[in-house]
Amino acid sequence: MPYIFICLLATPITESQYWFKGTFSLPYANISQDIQIWFDKLGQREKISYFDDTVYSIWDFTSTKQYYSVLTYLPEGGDQSIPHCFQNPIMGVRNNLLEIFPDLTNWDIMPETKIMNKLVKHYRLNTVDEGRDTPPILKVDNFGSTRADQQDYFCIENGNYCDPVRWEIHGFNTIFGSHFDYYVLDINEFQRKNDFDAQIFQKPDLDCQKVEYNIKYMTNLWTFSLQSLQHKSSVRAQNMNLIQSHKSNVSNFTLKPNRFTDTSFVDFLNMFTGYNGQDLKDTQFEHRVPFITPQLDDSGVWFMNGSIKQLFPKNFDWRIKGGITPVRDQANCGSCWTFATAAAIESRINILYKDNKYKPLFQMSEQAIVDCIWTNDFSHGLGLHACLGGHAQGTMDRIIKDFKGKLPKLSEYPYIGQGMKCDKSVWNFEDVTLTSFSSTKQNSIGELKYALLSGPVAVSIQVTNKMTFYSGGIFDDIECTNDPKKLVHQVALVGWGYDDELQQQYWIIKNSWSNAWGVDGYIFISSNKNVDCGITLATAIPNLQRYK
Repeated sequence: MPYIFICLLATPITESQYWFKGTFSLPYANISQDIQIWFDKLGQREKISYFDDTVYSIWDFTSTKQYYSVLTYLPEGGDQSIPHCFQNPIMGVRNNLLEIFPDLTNWDIMPETKIMNKLVKHYRLNTVDEGRDTPPILKVDNFGSTRADQQDYFCIENGNYCDPVRWEIHGFNTIFGSHFDYYVLDINEFQRKNDFDAQIFQKPDLDCQKVEYNIKYMTNLWTFSLQSLQHKSSVRAQNMNLIQSHKSNVSNFTLKPNRFTDTSFVDFLNMFTGYNGQDLKDTQFEHRVPFITPQLDDSGVWFMNGSIKQLFPKNFDWRIKGGITPVRDQANCGSCWTFATAAAIESRINILYKDNKYKPLFQMSEQAIVDCIWTNDFSHGLGLHACLGGHAQGTMDRIIKDFKGKLPKLSEYPYIGQGMKCDKSVWNFEDVTLTSFSSTKQNSIGELKYALLSGPVAVSIQVTNKMTFYSGGIFDDIECTNDPKKLVHQVALVGWGYDDELQQQYWIIKNSWSNAWGVDGYIFISSNKNVDCGITLATAIPNLQRYK
């Protein structure tokens, strides 16, 4: 009988010892980061470096478990950025190595293609996650919890190996454990090796500090989580059940699944907030001046306009009046405070120029704040610390102190989602300068409304689990209270409105979680003190001087 030969294509060996240089990108957020990784699984050592050691982490578990993390910052009052070393994890990582490249055993082999003019092998993995574990939480999932993920891995065949060229992820980031999105890892240089220089993994030649408090916020976009993918389904199931349960009740706001559905609430707070100013009430800032108002009603009904008692308008929205820039995305970095600061300042500059309708909208750089506005004290976890968090109040004070109120343009200093070396030369916009800032009285709706009459205001808010999935309506979550100790996020307040049907007043908030969240990036929060998320408790109003 004839012989039948079956050709089985061997799966490439999974990489275990290598060095590579490449770029990790989040295209929809317009963010990319240069990355180098030295990975020695057999020796239990690894180094992950961003932008030529501007930020890097070292694992060395050869004898005793050692971990070091270094970030670069401009010290308060300094002229040049310097590195700062921590002995314990500060980037959300765990005390174990981060394996980068996948095991291709269960991946489908696709037709060869070309990447960067190179003929490459193409492997694809399609997965469907129904948002439930076994046994299923619900027998019938009718609330849209199923999600399909696709990963495409491109490599050049090299014996029993396949040299990586690109990895595209449409879905949950299986490399670093991030939320659902589109990610691209491009490999520009790759070496398979087993003769690593031991100095690569040694303790940095720095005074490495062991931080005694819990740092919540991430210092770069990618290495914030090594949690096992086995928890992804249970997290999604919990979040989908929260959304479904909310749908079953009568409510003034709606929830829906979004890119955060795979993220636990604890991780969400760590990655997408960043307000550090819970104890700022009695802090003395050199450039904070009293907020001067006429006689007004703290409940926000009226104010004195000269000798005339004038009612506040029922609706007031700077999005309609003009001057508001598009919603941007802070990504996985605790930099909300920089976005709130920039949004308030840039909008007020644009309002000053509203007489020139042909002048393009001014946009201020958040990355310049991340890199150049820093406080040295790490003793209590507060202060201004790039992706580790900060606050608009201290930021405005330092802009005046360090840069004489001059401002950086977004076009000259784009956002990359992690702390970098400060480029002080871009703080050069002086047509309008920041001269001081003010704060409204706590719990005074009237003062906050009066402040809004001249432009948007940076405010601090609490974030609840339901806010993560907000999709419309007036947000009046009973868990979103008026407690200053629960403020974790800073945003820009751009107006207020009134719903005639519900007979309820609300604040209009511009967030920094991209325009794919909420209502085109906005949320409407009830002004009812019991459920206002603390909007009136910690505010920052930029005071500007126009010269041209």
